[in-house]
Amino acid sequence: MATQIKEQTKEINESFSKQMEEKLQPLIDENKKLKEELVLLKEKVDYLETEKKKNNIIVFGMPENETSNENKGIRKRK
Repeated sequence: MATQIKEQTKEINESFSKQMEEKLQPLIDENKKLKEELVLLKEKVDYLETEKKKNNIIVFGMPENETSNENKGIRKRK
């Protein structure tokens, strides 16, 4: 009787483990894909930030302000 209970317990555990593995595998695959995409997007952001800085102009003799001067003097068309 004790051997039979041990065998049933073992079968149940194996069945449960197999089912959990089957359900987790798609999540593991998606997680891996998202991590790879994250790395690519970080590289792209780094590249774009570097390229953006290449066109900056440095003007000597003018004080730097804390606020952005990007939109001063530019009117948006409606």
